[in-house]
Parts: sequence; C-alpha cells; structure tokens
Amino acid sequence: MASLRSSAQRAKPWERSTGPRTPEGKAQSSKNAAKHGERSAEVIAQRHELNRALRLVADALKQ
Repeated sequence: MASLRSSAQRAKPWERSTGPRTPEGKAQSSKNAAKHGERSAEVIAQRHELNRALRLVADALKQ
C-alpha cells in the first residue's frame, strides 16, 4: 500500500493548481499570509481615517 506522500508525489497536484481566478478569490488569497493584521497597510489606513473623522467630530462639537 502506497503512502500518502508517495501517492501525492505521483499525482503531482501542484502542477494542475491554477490559484484564484476571480477578483474575489484573488482578494481573499492575498490575505492568506496575514498573521494578525495589526500593522497591515489596510488596517493603518482605516485607523488614520477613523482618527481623522473623530477629529472632525471633536472640532464640530467645540464650535
């Protein structure tokens, strides 16, 4: 009986892999390597936008 490893090496599924094809799949797979995202550019941009909005609200309340 062949081991799982040897049968996978014979089948070579990595040669038929095409990766994500749709924009949604590509967007999802682009996040695969993220561990926690605390320092990712997307999270930092959202944090800056939130801080900007909070400053605008605080300034509006002062007036």
